[in-house]
Amino acid sequence: MLWHSINPATGELRQSYRPWETERIEKALAAVAAVTPSWAATPLGARAELLRSLAQVLRNRKTQ
Repeated sequence: MLWHSINPATGELRQSYRPWETERIEKALAAVAAVTPSWAATPLGARAELLRSLAQVLRNRKTQ
């Protein structure tokens, strides 16, 4: 089984993905749970700056 990403404006298939196995999902959720207290303790301004930096990295990758 595959998951499909479809452009809603055109109906064009953008990409297909294989779903993760349960073990991989559980590992990802455990990683999130481990860092949540640290993220929550980070001041809002610092979190905003980190997210802006991440957005710039993603924009740069999109243009490559």
